[in-house]
Amino acid sequence: MVLHGKRMYVYNAVGGVCGISAEGDDIGKLMWLTTEWSPATTAASPLFLGNNEIAVFGSYGAGGARIKIDYDGSSYSAVLVEQHKATNGIASDQQTPIITGDYIWCLMPENSGPLKKQLVCYNKSDLLTPVWSSGKENRFGRGLGPYIVSGDRMYLLDDDARLYLFRIQDKSITLLESHKIINGVEAWGPLAIAGHYLIMRDARNLLCLDI
Repeated sequence: MVLHGKRMYVYNAVGGVCGISAEGDDIGKLMWLTTEWSPATTAASPLFLGNNEIAVFGSYGAGGARIKIDYDGSSYSAVLVEQHKATNGIASDQQTPIITGDYIWCLMPENSGPLKKQLVCYNKSDLLTPVWSSGKENRFGRGLGPYIVSGDRMYLLDDDARLYLFRIQDKSITLLESHKIINGVEAWGPLAIAGHYLIMRDARNLLCLDI
């Protein structure tokens, strides 16, 4: 991420969140650290929200938080602006949410109340109020499966390896089709796209699809 004009690696770890210089004479140096946000377990990577703010996520109901990075001309510091449980705002147990324009797309975990296991959309400026959700009739596995965006298309894989194809339209999304790829088991590995190929896996299989 670029924070206050400085390229940094930003890491959400068990024990806190930190920023490490990614350029210049101080490359590799710890630039800032906060333990105000320290969930017991975390998997999703931080997201850059703009205005020197990041979003971070914790697993198993921990929810998420907004952190602002300040710079006084000589040193950096991190301030916890807000935090929320999974039942009260955007949350992710496994995958890193995706930003398109001003919006964040996320598959909510199974412990997030009425929105559990739904695909949702939030504005970057408000991590508490969804602007769109797939609805209780459209839930996806246990809310742990991966998703990826390519242009205006989103590919989402549920726990059992059913692949869904959506078209993104600003802050809403339309399901185009879905396909049962294999009888999957814990299909939680992140998706990857290379040209017109999609790489996916479950706990036992690795597949490449021509999309």
